[in-house]
Amino acid sequence: EQLYFPMDGFQIDAGCLKDTDCGGAGRGICRNNRCECEDEYFGALCLYTREKVCKTIAVNEQFSKFQGNREFSTEFSLLEDEDGHIMEAYHHPVYYHTASDGNLEVVLYLGVRWGLTAALGDTVDDLRKMLSAKPFHAVHDLPMLEFYT
Repeated sequence: EQLYFPMDGFQIDAGCLKDTDCGGAGRGICRNNRCECEDEYFGALCLYTREKVCKTIAVNEQFSKFQGNREFSTEFSLLEDEDGHIMEAYHHPVYYHTASDGNLEVVLYLGVRWGLTAALGDTVDDLRKMLSAKPFHAVHDLPMLEFYT
């Protein structure tokens, strides 16, 4: 017998149960409750198409810039590895900008919301290494987040 307790606003992602849970026909296969996406797709359920991912994202300055004790970039580029594959955090693309002061600014998905940090190593290669390390965990691997969405 199973007991169910409804909890508003709480969700557990159980992964996939069958191949069609992985974005539909031809996007991926379900293996051990995890989607293994075909090359042109990515994300936890193979929902994102690599060719349609934004190469840059920008802050709409009409509303507001990032507020803080220093100036942050308003435009960020898609982070790719040396082979041109999209770097991900929690199954979402990662964006970065090297500021004029040399700080590496990074926008990444944290599991529930997006965050901005300027403390992810000295270089883009340092960032790639950190994201490639398994398992990556934002709480443990990010020293400080400046902003959340």
